[in-house]
Amino acid sequence: MQPKAFETLRIKIDPEQEVQFHSDRYELTVKPELVKLSKDSMLFLDFAFSGSADTATWGVQRVVVSERVHTNNWVQVVRRTEPPASLPDGFQSNWKKLKAPSFPYNGLIESQNGQTRINAAVQPPGSGADARVRYALEVTMEGVQTQATMSRKLELLKHSFTALGE
Repeated sequence: MQPKAFETLRIKIDPEQEVQFHSDRYELTVKPELVKLSKDSMLFLDFAFSGSADTATWGVQRVVVSERVHTNNWVQVVRRTEPPASLPDGFQSNWKKLKAPSFPYNGLIESQNGQTRINAAVQPPGSGADARVRYALEVTMEGVQTQATMSRKLELLKHSFTALGE
């Protein structure tokens, strides 16, 4: 018997051509122009509960596709939900940045520790400004990259991602 969250998951991997992920909440298709793919590429799925105590569901919160182990060339999609007011300021601050969107979710690069990253926030379709869900999209590449290079990669990631709902 498998967890109910697995019922809606579809994963298709063609090692050098494409990695496809589908859940009931979002889809992601990664091709080599976004992340170099090979038989050594890595797919990570992080699961988490979301919702309230009475309606909590278990599902994929984060998907990461990495060029290979021990590399900093990867993309990720993270499903974020509005934190309860009782959580510390760090949670509230991150949510406000994601909702605005402001740095780091505004498409400006950040280079540190030998890597460059760029992020964007995406709302589910049909949701308003008060939506309680946002998707954080991130591209990370080794070395110091230009804003133009990273912006192109981020646009590829945005076109490779589809939010299906909250």
